Amino acid sequence: YYTSQEVVIVRKDSALTSITDIQELKGKTVKGQLNTLYDTIIDQINGVKHGTAMESYPSLVNDLLNRGCDAITAELPVAEGIVASNPDLTYVTFKEGHGFTADTSVSIAVKKDNTELLDKLQKALNAISEDERQQMMLEAVERQPEVNE
Repeated sequence: YYTSQEVVIVRKDSALTSITDIQELKGKTVKGQLNTLYDTIIDQINGVKHGTAMESYPSLVNDLLNRGCDAITAELPVAEGIVASNPDLTYVTFKEGHGFTADTSVSIAVKKDNTELLDKLQKALNAISEDERQQMMLEAVERQPEVNE
């Protein structure tokens, strides 16, 4: 019911702020969150220095701010929240066809035989336009607390 995109978060003083292709991260140290696709997608970058994954975004953000890595991977709403509460950071999106390849769609699970609930959920989701979904996500990002450890 919602599809996001993968981005990288970098320091504002970094030359990486203007990249448009993940391959421009070659030779850079990139880290992601432990046991998530945001760690595994790093290997799509040829010649990257795949840094040790960390358990939380506050840890990743502190590492990035302290120059322990050059970039961290995240989905767009997470990056927006992090950047909103960390003025020294920004995020980079990539040109079409030059970003990460991963399925970041979000879904809802229901018990297999509960078709009544599934139908109600589907009807409700169908009533929400893509613009409304994006606005809801933006509002959720704005409500999240600052990322500090």
